[in-house]
Amino acid sequence: MKKEYKDFIEANHAFFQQNSGVNRDVVVRAYEIYNDVFGKNKKPSGCYRCWKTVKEELYQKYLQDNV
Repeated sequence: MKKEYKDFIEANHAFFQQNSGVNRDVVVRAYEIYNDVFGKNKKPSGCYRCWKTVKEELYQKYLQDNV
């Protein structure tokens, strides 16, 4: 995972660990990072379940890379 991605996750750490509301810019950036890291082409759609999956998988990858 690129350093800029780690920095983004660290700057938005609470958001990745809780179900707190977040602005659209953060969601869009998280999807961009997710797509780059996992080689996917997901887009933010407003689907909570989709968003939760992206957020959790991205955070797990961050934790794996920082062990």
